[in-house]
Amino acid sequence: MPNQNAQTYLELPLSGNVDAAFQANLNDTLRQIALKLDSKSGGTSSSGKSSGGASTLSGGELILSVPGTLAIKSNVAPLASLPADITPVEILALVKQAPQGGKIQFQLNSAGNNYNTGTIAANQVSGDQTSGFAVIPAGSLITLDITDVPQTFPGADLSVIVRF
Repeated sequence: MPNQNAQTYLELPLSGNVDAAFQANLNDTLRQIALKLDSKSGGTSSSGKSSGGASTLSGGELILSVPGTLAIKSNVAPLASLPADITPVEILALVKQAPQGGKIQFQLNSAGNNYNTGTIAANQVSGDQTSGFAVIPAGSLITLDITDVPQTFPGADLSVIVRF
């Protein structure tokens, strides 16, 4: 996506009951992300780099979101796939409402295989991991499972951000 089109393509029309300031902030954030991605990729929508014949992506993010109150369930976020191999440098998990009485545990999967297990501790709104990652192959389906939530309150509005 070229820089000059970032504003045009990323203006999200939200329903009438969404605060105008929130919508403006969201659109501004999306434009900033698009500009950063464009600058890293020379004006294209992906930053594929060649390394020994294989294409890899770097300097980006994949965000998997699960709206609402959490529950143990498989395949909770929209499916994702990337056009080139990636090796994450961080996996960050955030919730809008912290779990009470226990932890949230989730499983990131790649090509149907368990890839990474993440945790958000009780009464916390974030958790991250910054090492121990393997390559996620190009074209593989990336899915998210929630494998454990506390019974007191399971937490709400999960976002898992895979930075590469």
